[in-house]
Amino acid sequence: MRLLVLLALVSAPVLAQPALLADGTAVTGELTAASDTLPDGELVRLPWAVLARSHAATVDALVAETGSARDLAALLTTPASAPAEPSLLVVGGVAFGDGDAAHYGALPGTASEATAVAVLARDAGLSTQSLTGAAATPAAVTEAARGATYAHLATHGFFYGESRAVYASRAGGDRPGSGAVNLAGRNPLVESGLAFAGANDGPAGQLTAEELVGLDLSQTRLVVLSACETGRGAEVTGQGVLGLRSTLAAAGARSVLMSLWEVPDASTALLMGAFYRALWTDGASPAAALRSAQAVVRSTPRYAAPVHWAAWTLAGDL
Repeated sequence: MRLLVLLALVSAPVLAQPALLADGTAVTGELTAASDTLPDGELVRLPWAVLARSHAATVDALVAETGSARDLAALLTTPASAPAEPSLLVVGGVAFGDGDAAHYGALPGTASEATAVAVLARDAGLSTQSLTGAAATPAAVTEAARGATYAHLATHGFFYGESRAVYASRAGGDRPGSGAVNLAGRNPLVESGLAFAGANDGPAGQLTAEELVGLDLSQTRLVVLSACETGRGAEVTGQGVLGLRSTLAAAGARSVLMSLWEVPDASTALLMGAFYRALWTDGASPAAALRSAQAVVRSTPRYAAPVHWAAWTLAGDL
């Protein structure tokens, strides 16, 4: 049985609303072996797959988030097709430039991460295209993403909805007002995105969520965003979180793996290696591969703390 769990923030502590099956039938609310969560409001910032481990009945549950019941219905009614020649786009070691239009720091660990992922892909028989350094431009990524079965993007994510200070430090400017940015009347899809080559030299080095939604990801089974806080987005009443997750789903990606907070490079590398081996070598589903990879990291004594493994959340296909 595949369960859709509808969650809403009603008070502290967090309470879950009664669960519904995809056909609307009321159930007890316990997560089953395969469950889709539809969190709302601030609940989108919680790692639901990890919270499932707090109860003996759900410790081994496979959990994925979904942006809406409509998104889930689309996944259930349109099975993933097996590509004749699976392929991977991998981006890492991006050269953000020396300008001062933004302040994206170098991510040296992502170069080796991208290389390791590419090796695993080739060993599994996937055709692979790597974009690194100055070659990882928005235009090159946009072109290479078309038709890719998997996309691993190890770069900075940005979310300009936090505060004036964050916006100023990242974009080299400021906005009127104080405190959190008021999104009323603004398109929230311009508030988040990904940084690529030249991002420090001007906006031409970035892809906003508004631009990402125009990508052709109709053949893409999974997008992995190995970047800081890529699971965040702007909360708009009645629409949930509009950010990278919903954007990539709208572009056609069946699943998105992302982080809810910044994760250290070393434990990220360990998790990604275990994740892709389970996915490509063992034939696990994305949710099962993530559960397995998190267990590998968690069982490593120096990475046992949740900061190293709990941030990763899957949206889309189980």
